[in-house]
Parts: sequence; structure tokens; C-alpha cells
Amino acid sequence: MKNKKNILLISNFEKTLDEMNLVYEYSILKYDKDFVYYQITFNGTPNNFLNLMKNKDFDLNTQNKTWFLK
Repeated sequence: MKNKKNILLISNFEKTLDEMNLVYEYSILKYDKDFVYYQITFNGTPNNFLNLMKNKDFDLNTQNKTWFLK
């Protein structure tokens, strides 16, 4: 069931990115058995992106250079 949950999370994440006016583009850089790595071009500040994602119920861990979706 974890796989199905992850697929739904990825699908919802990409749908949210598609609907955001300030996202210019995004692409999958790579993926492995545990993670999907995206590159996102956002026309705004990182804090603006984080706030918009939080409003859509996506919680991002930004403690490292690579951000993780919780």
C-alpha cells in the first residue's frame, strides 16, 4: 500500500505544480526506489513557494540543500 500512497502523492504534487501560475516549468531529474528528484523553476521567492505549497497541504523539509516532501 505504501507504493500506492506514494504514487498518489506524486500525482497530486505534479497536479498542484501544473495549476500554480508562478511555476514556469518542472522536470524529473532522476528517480530511484525511494525518491523522485524534481527541478522546479518558480517565478517567485523560495518563501512564497513554500507558503503556496503549505496552503495546498504539502509540507517540505528544507533543512538541506535538497528539499524533501514529508
